[in-house]
Parts: sequence; structure tokens; C-alpha cells
Amino acid sequence: MKKVKYFETEDGRQLKTAEFDGYNINERTFEGLMFQVDINEDGTLKVYVKSEDENFFSDFNEAKWLKIALDFAYDCDTYRDPKTEEDCWLTFEDQETTSTNTTTATPIAVTTRPVAISSGIPAMKSSIQDIAEKLGLGKVTYTDDVIAIVDKEETETEVEVKEPVIGEFKPKRKFISFVSAVAGKKIRLIRETAFIKGESLSGMLERAKFKITICDEGTINFEEVEGTNLADTAMKQRLINEIDSTDVSGYAQKFIVAGLEFEDQDGYKCFLEVEHVKPYDKLMALFQEEADKTSEVEETTELSEKGLSFLDMLLAEDEAEVEPVVEPVKEETYLEKQFRLMNEGKVNELKDRIEKTETEIKRYNNEAKHAELNAEKSSEALSVLETRLESLVPNATPNGYAFLVSDEQTSEINLDVNGEQLVDKISSLLKIKKDKLVKHLTEGHYKISIAKKDDFEDKKVTKEIYQLIQSVDLLGKFTITGEGEFEYRGKLNWHQITAKMLKKGFEQEPEFDKVAGSNSYEVKTEREVLSTDGGFVLVAEKGIPFSNASTGYQRKTVEKVENPEFKQKTLFSCDTPQTIVLLGDGTNDGNSYDFQVTDDESGFNIYVGGKESKSYSSCTGFGSVLTLSQYKSWLKETEDEGYRDITDAFIIPGFVGTIGISAKLEDDSYSTDFDTEDYIQHQFDDSYAEVVINFPEGTDFYQIKDHDLSSVTAVLRDDKIASVLADTETDEVEETTNLIVFTGNKGGWLKNSDTNKHIFDKLSFSGNMYEPKKGDAGEEICNTTTSSGKTYVRVRFPDGECVINQDKLR
Repeated sequence: MKKVKYFETEDGRQLKTAEFDGYNINERTFEGLMFQVDINEDGTLKVYVKSEDENFFSDFNEAKWLKIALDFAYDCDTYRDPKTEEDCWLTFEDQETTSTNTTTATPIAVTTRPVAISSGIPAMKSSIQDIAEKLGLGKVTYTDDVIAIVDKEETETEVEVKEPVIGEFKPKRKFISFVSAVAGKKIRLIRETAFIKGESLSGMLERAKFKITICDEGTINFEEVEGTNLADTAMKQRLINEIDSTDVSGYAQKFIVAGLEFEDQDGYKCFLEVEHVKPYDKLMALFQEEADKTSEVEETTELSEKGLSFLDMLLAEDEAEVEPVVEPVKEETYLEKQFRLMNEGKVNELKDRIEKTETEIKRYNNEAKHAELNAEKSSEALSVLETRLESLVPNATPNGYAFLVSDEQTSEINLDVNGEQLVDKISSLLKIKKDKLVKHLTEGHYKISIAKKDDFEDKKVTKEIYQLIQSVDLLGKFTITGEGEFEYRGKLNWHQITAKMLKKGFEQEPEFDKVAGSNSYEVKTEREVLSTDGGFVLVAEKGIPFSNASTGYQRKTVEKVENPEFKQKTLFSCDTPQTIVLLGDGTNDGNSYDFQVTDDESGFNIYVGGKESKSYSSCTGFGSVLTLSQYKSWLKETEDEGYRDITDAFIIPGFVGTIGISAKLEDDSYSTDFDTEDYIQHQFDDSYAEVVINFPEGTDFYQIKDHDLSSVTAVLRDDKIASVLADTETDEVEETTNLIVFTGNKGGWLKNSDTNKHIFDKLSFSGNMYEPKKGDAGEEICNTTTSSGKTYVRVRFPDGECVINQDKLR
């Protein structure tokens, strides 16, 4: 076992105690548990846990895990100082001995020259040849009793001088290499080239990737290898300056740039090693420099300037005036000079840190602007997605609360000239956009009132209910203005807020509307109308406030119609069977449609036999009934439009009959008093209308998922598959006697190999094999039966052909 001498920190301090994280030996179980390691007098290690961790550690097999931790301690390279939390590492005695006592052998210079010797001594010739070969002097030749020893290396070896490679950029501090350490081993991997993602340097370069190559004489090459040429030469220099100004940290006994991770050409992580001098070494270098200067100056005895002036005065002849004696400038002492240099170094360090901080602030501001733009785009996308989701799912289970959304409360602030000047000053001081500040001051808001449905006096709001209200608009602002009262400011209008509150499980109650002060209940003057049972009732006319009305007046409320009669007008009709598609969009030319819903993304309900089918179709505001060929044309025309995901399509094979259209009003009654050539939902001023498409009783229809016709072939009956696969203009149902369906699952077809060549030859099949999916329908072309009694069928599918075992077909 190697003897340990001490732990060494990055600043050169030597410790006898250090610690490492238990995650290294038991991952999540011991994560955060710091094992303490002491160096004994005999150079061995002692491992234990802190007193505050003993209770936790006692739940495990202490002897086992301490033994594992001790074995790991000798190979651990991730120690830290328990007091300062600085990184440190183990230093063994053999490491220091190797670094200080190892001497390099001095090469022996051998001069080649001819040697005279008697050629009459064969034994001596042989010995001389052996010695010459051992010394590497080359071959010994004899000419007239003279031995010529030829230096083989000197005559045959050519030395090639490598020209230095100078990079395009030169950082302030030297980039040494890209280094990574092998865990648990004293091995470091060194590279001269590495890559870094642009997003690590700036949020505006998230698609870019840069390659850094370390060249000679402290220079580097900085290239953009991926992206869209986002960085020019000036930007590259700024990025290098940011890397150059980043603080260093310790890693594998080297100084690396902190916080930046690089990758080599194989994708392995590495770090940038840079040249760095410790503060302690800087101070010692100053003292050593002064000591070197002092040792070079010979000690001489010299008179001071004051003494020389005094001698000149004594020896000089009498003169009229004597020049005054000028005191020389006092020289600073050695310690004064050192403190001055240290102070200058600290000033320069602070200046560098200020410059670095200013650069970071600029970068953060740019990233903030970029993030703000992304947030606006995401908020718009979120609004669209929420609208689509709400149109597809029913309302949540009632939560027991009634609610009322007031009309928009307009702001009473009107900005005049002085007000606009004040807004200009405030926006410039607070660095707020003027238009946003003006909008915040002048925009209206809505008041939301809630209470328990069974007790309007109980307005207590729980945490869950408050979170539900906030979820109505994540980007809006909800402020509590009283018990059971909220103020909303945001982009949603009254209809959107009300619809979202209903989706969250809140309910509308006419009686609560009265208590909450709704202005929807306007009174009307008395007049008699005939009731449904033949009598007369009093109703009201608009114009008189309810608070001033007498007992002869009553409020008008929307009452639900019991057992409403379903009404419809004809939308589409046919007498011969054909395959049709109900599409939530116009036809492929974009101008033709069968009905309009509204001027925005919306949807409509699907009924069968005048009853709800729980099916719903999203649409672009339009709807059409198409033949299959028209639908396929629509698919081709909208392939690159990007809005297929907001439209639904339903296919009805072999349809015969009439498709109707109706409008369902708020009182659950149905109306046909609308024009399909105009927005249906806009034609009812006093009521909200839902568009309903009604199929005849017994109609089977199937949704085309993701507008992929193959998604419906597996669920259709065999007698209807032909119409789906047909590509005729009329889309009439054709009788296909050789129509078959594949029933296998990831198998059942033959491979086109040499073994099966005789079967493929009989079926006249060649080319690429199509691998069908379960439920795929196709057409039988021909078949053959082998000597083993198995029958194989050549089948043509819409996307290709293959040979299938007849047992996997029906």
C-alpha cells in the first residue's frame, strides 16, 4: 500500500483531513453524506463519518461500507477541504520522490574518427566490431591496417524541422490543452481540439456549434462548424474574451475554465486547461525578484547627495551666492514597494471583474429580450391549444360554487397632454415600454364574484378554488378585492372568461346573479301575453330599473325548454350509396363550403337520429360534405399548409339519405332560422348558438385520425373497405370479389430469398417486399400451393405488394 503524505489544495496548502461525497460509492443512498478521511502517522488513511451523521449511518452495515469507503479513498480524486470546501487531492510519498530525485542520464558524446590498427590480428578485429556495434558507431572497415569507424546515424538520418502553426486568434492567457481524467485512475487524456455548443456561450447561439483548435505560440483557431453562420469574426473574438475572463477551478491537479464543458471529436466530455499563477506564487515572485536585484548590487561605500554637496561647499572658491541644497526625493522602502505592487494588482483585478460583470449584464439583457419574444410566442400557442382542448372535453365536475362575471369595467383614467408627458418620464425612468404602461393605466378589467351554490352568504375561498380561478388565464393577473370577489386583468373577454369558468366546474345560477348585482336583468313595462296553458302572465319591457319598479314587475330569465323538439334543415342528400367525408374546413380551393360556423377556429356537434352522439369536430370556422375523391384532393392541396391539426374529418361509407344542420340555443331549443352562407353563431343576437350536424338513424361514421385513411380500414366492415380504397370520381361502392384483409401481426409474409425463389417465380413476383400491418386490406392477384400443402397468395396493397400465407388472410 502506497504511503500518503498530505492533501494538497489548489492554492498550495497542505491538509491532513479531507472529505468526499458518499454518492461515489453508493449513489442516491449516500448522496450528500460526506465521508471524513484522516492521514495517519504511518501514511495510511482512516475513514469515518461526522458525529451528526452517525445516527443515519448506523442503519447500514457500518463495517462493510467503511471498508468500501477506505478502498475508494486511495483512488478518489474528488476530495474537498471540510472548512473552505476547496478542491484538493492526495499526494503520495513516491510521487514527490519521483518528481524531486529522478535524474536524467547525460548522453555520451562519441566522436567518429579513423583508428590505425594492425590488420594481422583477426581476434582484435572481431572484438572491435562487437564494441562498435554496442556503441552504435556503425560498421568497422579495414583498409591498409586502418580501421574506419563510420557513424551510421550521422550519415543516414535527416532531421525535419516542423514549421509552427499560428492560429487566427490569441487569447490573453495561454490555452494549454483540453483535458479529462479517468475516474479512479491517475490517468489524464490530453487533446488539442474540442467542440462547444453555442448556447453555453450565449442564448442567441443555441443552434450553433464551435470548434476550438490550440495552435503554437499561444494562438488558437475558433471556427463555427454548425449553425447558420451566426458568428462573425468580431463576435468570435468577444466569445473568446468571455472564455478568457472566466474564473478557473481545480480539476485533476490542473487549472481549468470553470463552468464550461467541451466535447472531443468522439463526444466525450473534457475541460479547457489554461495557464494560471496562484496569488501566493505571485507574491513570492515579487519578493524573489527584489532579492535577485539586491544580490546583484555590490556593496560599496558611497557618500550621500547631501554629503557631496557639503564637500563642494567647503572646497569651492568664494562666490557671491551659494546655491541652496535640494533634498533628494525619498526612495520607497522594499515593503512599501511590495504593498504598492499588491495594491495595483488588486485594482487591476477589480477592473477586470467589473468589465466581466458588465459583459455578463449585456449578455443577460440580450437573453432576456430573446426569452421575452419566446414567451410571447409560447403564450399565443398556449391560447390556441387551450381553446382546442376545451372544445374537445366536457366541463369538469361541478365544484359547488356559483359565479358571476361582470361587464368590462372601463378605466376612469383619460390621459391628456400632461399625463402623456408624465407617462414618458415614468417609462424612461423605470425602463418600461410606453405603450404597455399606457395600456395598463387605461385598459378595462372584469370583476368575478363567487359563492357556495347552496349558500350565497358563504363566500369562503379555499386554496384549491383560488388555484382553479388562477388557472383560467395563467398569463393574466387576478387580484383579491373582497370576500369572494376577484379583479381580472388580461387578454380574455367576457365570453372567454365565462366559458373557461364553466370548464373549471363553476356554475351559473340566476338567483346568485341577482345577489351579485348582475345588470343582465332589465325590467320591462307590463303587458299581457298568452301563456302556454291558455292564461295570461305579466312580463316586462326594457326601460325601467328594477330598483324603482313596483311589485307588478318581474325579471326576465332564460329558462330551459323541457323535451325540446329537434329541428333541422337539409345540408346534403343522396339516393345512391357513396362514400362521403364530413370535413371541418372548406374545399380545396378555399372558397367553397357547405356551411359557416364563425370567423375563428371553432367546432360543431355531431348527432345521429336527432340525438347527441358525444362526437365533436373541430374546424377552421367552415364545414363541408365531400366525396372521397374531393377529400383526397383537399389532402394534396393542404399538405404544406400546416393547419391540418386544427381540422377533423369523419368518413361515412355507402351513405344514402339526408344530412341535416341545426342550431342549438341557450334554452336547449333548436332553430333553423339561419343562413348557412353566413356565420351561424353570429345570427342570434340574444342567444349563443351551437352548430349541429345530424345523420340519419343507424348511420355509422368513423374519424380519420391525423387525416390518414389507413387508420379507418382496420375498423370498417369488409363490405365497406372497397369504397375506402376506391379512387373513382363518383366513389360508389364496388363489389370486389377478391378483396382480402391481413390478420397477422408482425409476421406471416415470405421473405424474397433464394430458399423461396421457386414460390416467387410461380407467382411472377419481383421487386421490393411490402410489410403489411394488421387490418390492412388489399386485392388478391394470384396464389400457389406448395408440396407441403401450404397456399401462398400474392396480394396488392395500396402501398405495395407481398406474398402472404393464406392462413393469415380473410
